[in-house]
Amino acid sequence: MNKDFYINPKLIIFLIIIFPLLFIWQGLDFTDIGYSLTNYQQIFNDPESVTYSFIIWLTNIIGGIWILLFGDTLGLLGANIAGVLVIYLTIGLSYLLLKPYINRKYLLIGIFLTMIYTKGSMLLNYNKLTALFFMASAFFLINGLKGGNIWKILVSGLIMGLNIFIRLPNILGFSLILSIFFYGYISKAKFLHQVKQAIYFIAGYILAILLVIFTMKILGHYGIFKDSIKMIMGIASDRTGHHSIISLGMIYIGDYLKVIALSCSIILFAFIVSKFFSLFKKRYPYYGFIVILSIMIIIIASLAPQQIYGRTVFMILGVLYAILLVYIVNIEKSDYHYRLISFVALLILIITPLGSNNGLRNSIHSMWLPFPIAFAYIFELRKIGAKFETESNLNSTQWKIDLNSRELGLFRNFLVTLFVVFSLVWSFAYTYRDSSNRIEMRYTVEHPRLRGVFTTKERAKVVQELLDETSKYIKEDDYLLAYNSIPMLHFLTKTRPYLYNSWPDSSPPYQFKQALAKAIKEKTQLPILVRAKFNTREFYWPRKNIVDTTSEIQNENRATIDDFINRNNYTLVWENDFFEILKP
Repeated sequence: MNKDFYINPKLIIFLIIIFPLLFIWQGLDFTDIGYSLTNYQQIFNDPESVTYSFIIWLTNIIGGIWILLFGDTLGLLGANIAGVLVIYLTIGLSYLLLKPYINRKYLLIGIFLTMIYTKGSMLLNYNKLTALFFMASAFFLINGLKGGNIWKILVSGLIMGLNIFIRLPNILGFSLILSIFFYGYISKAKFLHQVKQAIYFIAGYILAILLVIFTMKILGHYGIFKDSIKMIMGIASDRTGHHSIISLGMIYIGDYLKVIALSCSIILFAFIVSKFFSLFKKRYPYYGFIVILSIMIIIIASLAPQQIYGRTVFMILGVLYAILLVYIVNIEKSDYHYRLISFVALLILIITPLGSNNGLRNSIHSMWLPFPIAFAYIFELRKIGAKFETESNLNSTQWKIDLNSRELGLFRNFLVTLFVVFSLVWSFAYTYRDSSNRIEMRYTVEHPRLRGVFTTKERAKVVQELLDETSKYIKEDDYLLAYNSIPMLHFLTKTRPYLYNSWPDSSPPYQFKQALAKAIKEKTQLPILVRAKFNTREFYWPRKNIVDTTSEIQNENRATIDDFINRNNYTLVWENDFFEILKP
């Protein structure tokens, strides 16, 4: 690379392979991870019991096949291993797409930095599969356009059509078809040729949808899928819900305003700092400022990595958008194939987070192309200069940034060091809905589907007590009503969700009531009910026990379940500090 920043490529490859494996052993979440695992477990066994999750039907099928093969032997740890394998495939596609255009060392480091920054839950889930399917579709589309191979374009459309069933909002991935016309424009291809390529993409897209519908009908899933779509349409139109079209729209508008505000703040800060240090003839105060600023940022990031992480996503997004646009509008006079890759990367970056109530924070799953591109761009800069000047009749003001190659190299290396330190601190401190102290997560639960998974002493204790006791009241394939965000219990006990959803209290109140009424009508007997006394969405349970009274949805659903318990004469048969078992 250059004198001021060198790492052996073999070491980077080793780190890329080993890094995600470091985080598959710790963390026992009872919410989202349990929800995904129960969907995978029941998709072939009792698909109607997970009706609510059919909007991620293909994710459930892929996860279901994995669970059929390894669920009982590897359990939660195995599902984490599957997630790591998906990450490896995504990385491989990113590398193959970018290696003709980016120095190998820059590319490997860029991919590694993407990995350590975007590390979250390692579980096989729809976010990881969305990233993989977008990358796979982009791989075939870009190579098909470059080589004039219409069959690769058809395969790209096919993969993008399948991606709809990984996660329903991925239907917006159809907009990748715009890449065909962008490439046609910059390569001056005939319009009829572009139309032909677009038709093949559409053909693949439609073919995928037809294949999925055909498979659903064979498996008896099509009717359940339609019911799931109706549920989702109801949620999207419910203005009080957190997944309504209006609330999601407001989240994205707010997040893009944050991107703009933070980007402008960074630019203003850079100009102010540059103006201040232009007063010194020597650059030593400038270097000293970088060191002091770096230490301050590291300390702040160490104290509150989770709070800072979301804001860094917005800042990084601003940088990624800017650099991709530099290539797309051809400011750098780039190869038009690289412009195409940048255009596809920008589309994926925009599309991926849509439909999530996490807003633009979910864009981390779409950074496998943009981030290495941006990293290479920044490190290939040899000099940077910018000037902003205002004049009036009375005076003039000049603000400027002027860094030579040596100064720029020093500044870049500090930025990379800061980024790596922050990402590693965040990776160490963040375990999905479990303790931020990995040292204290060294206790296991004696259960075949939790082998090799470590959590805190307090959590292991209350979960162990619950599992030991539930075996007295339920057996495999029984219906179970697991309430208050504990879908993991279904996976661990291999029981079927009574309310067609392993996480029923997350439903809008009217759907929760409908599910209860339907279950009572269709099921021959009432189920055992297991309930968490406190909020499992709190990271530090059971050490920190909180009852969520701030959410109207939770309050109304809690009143509904209490009424159900009273009307059906449920009695408490067992409890510990965190869970309770009720029998009708």
